[in-house]
Amino acid sequence: MLNKFFIIFGLMDQTDKRRLLIILFSSIINGLFSVVGIASILPFISVISEPQLIESHRYIIAFKEFTGIQSYQGIVIAFGSLSFLLVLFGNIINALDAWIATRFGYQKEHQLSERLLKIYLNSDELAFARKKNSERVKSILADIDRVILDTLFAMLEMISGSIVTVFIFVLLLTVDLQATLVITLAILVAYLTIYRLTSNKLDNLGKEYADLETDIYSEVLEALKLQREIKLAQIGGYFIKRYSNSFAAMVNNRLKYELISLIPQRVIEVVAYGSILLIAMFFSLSDQSDLSAITMIGMYAFAAYRLLPAVSDIFDSYEQIQFGSAILKKLAAEFNNELSSGSDNYPTVRLSNQLCLKNIEFHFNDKSSFCFKDLSLKFHANQFHCVTGKTGCGKSTLLNIIAGLYQPGKGKLLVDDQPVNLYNNPNWQSQLGFVPPRVNLIEASVIENIALGEPEDSIDHEKIEKIAKLVDLHDHLMSLPDGYQSVFGDEGLNFSTGQTQKVGIARALYRDPNLLLLDESTDALDLATEKKVIENIKQHFKLTVIFVSHRPSVQQFADQVYNLEQTDSGKGSKINEL
Repeated sequence: MLNKFFIIFGLMDQTDKRRLLIILFSSIINGLFSVVGIASILPFISVISEPQLIESHRYIIAFKEFTGIQSYQGIVIAFGSLSFLLVLFGNIINALDAWIATRFGYQKEHQLSERLLKIYLNSDELAFARKKNSERVKSILADIDRVILDTLFAMLEMISGSIVTVFIFVLLLTVDLQATLVITLAILVAYLTIYRLTSNKLDNLGKEYADLETDIYSEVLEALKLQREIKLAQIGGYFIKRYSNSFAAMVNNRLKYELISLIPQRVIEVVAYGSILLIAMFFSLSDQSDLSAITMIGMYAFAAYRLLPAVSDIFDSYEQIQFGSAILKKLAAEFNNELSSGSDNYPTVRLSNQLCLKNIEFHFNDKSSFCFKDLSLKFHANQFHCVTGKTGCGKSTLLNIIAGLYQPGKGKLLVDDQPVNLYNNPNWQSQLGFVPPRVNLIEASVIENIALGEPEDSIDHEKIEKIAKLVDLHDHLMSLPDGYQSVFGDEGLNFSTGQTQKVGIARALYRDPNLLLLDESTDALDLATEKKVIENIKQHFKLTVIFVSHRPSVQQFADQVYNLEQTDSGKGSKINEL
């Protein structure tokens, strides 16, 4: 259990830790008022059961002298009103304590989900490719929520419940040591029995639930992504059944957890009720007066009213923490991969003369063969370069190395004859325009897609229109009812693939890149449109272009053409200049 506390504590910054101290202080105040509220019932019951105390008890006599209240009725009303006000104020403190903890938890959920999204956006490209997006979506939207509800909130409730329990326990010890120890022993035996019976089961259920939830996210996203293929092939039943089976298993898992979580509260209630009955029988059969017995039983009954919810919170919190431990450990591993996204540690790099790759070696993992080994080539600034080759020879990998997305195992990259580290270098990447084979669009207007990531009030609309004309997109947009404000549907399904590629090229050019990387970026365009777009780029933009393409039509525009060829020796692809 302690290791889970340390994990969640490790996810907090200094501000969080200070706020946690405030919550702890609030819980202590809440515990004190719980005790005061319980203690206030004792004089009230005593006066009702033994009216003669108002004339013999020194504290009641002192109260009468201080307040000036002399009548029995006045004392009863005063003690009853005081007890009511203390209980009322205690409940207000309890609600405030819960609100402070809840507010802290949800603010932490916001912070952690934002941090996790940032981690994913800054993560290593190869590591990013090894994990499914459905799992990332689940981690951000569902797992963070589970960690807050099942771990952080549970821990805060456990701390608060423990403080209240300790204070009430100390109070009851001062009232009747023997009876309190008997009740405590009974509750501890019940707790340890429940712990031994449920601990491993809850842990296994939590791991199973996390896996099932991941499967469900994946299955839903896959089904929606393949909607067209599913509809045409009439295979919707397969995907619905797969989803239904996973969801049914998750429901069954959750029902088992809920069943187990119902046990402790019921057991503790039975133990507490049985203990109070035993105390009542003990007093009734002992030599103590009936009035004294009534007072003690009333005291324990009211203590149980405040104690049972606190003890129940402790048990419920324990179960939630056990159930959510698998997800907590998984997210802790994700946050351990957090990297700084600052650019202070990277040199400022700008291509003015030439970009050289010298003796580059790269493979995707230790078990795979080399993609490149001893690869060397040169790209001149402000020229149009074309890289060709068969599928799988490493053309896209070459662009990813140049873009700083992949890190070579060996070799050097030189910008203007200066060796530099381009891998994850934000100063270098901010100068690039990159158009991948599949252009990804957001569900927003064409303008917002071209000026991706730029605040709406700073978008240069004239610049967008100029670029749209150069990539042959303007006329099509003007034929639409909403023009440049036309909104893309999910993944651009209401635009053709060619139009989507034009948007991708326009997006890259809008950034005023120094180096433009094009990866099969015109393969959906007809030859005439492709020619027009490439000629406009060469004529209107002063930049270096590296264009990966299968199409011979692209080569005619190039100042330099490289052909990548796979070798049979396991030494990766070799380069030939054409």
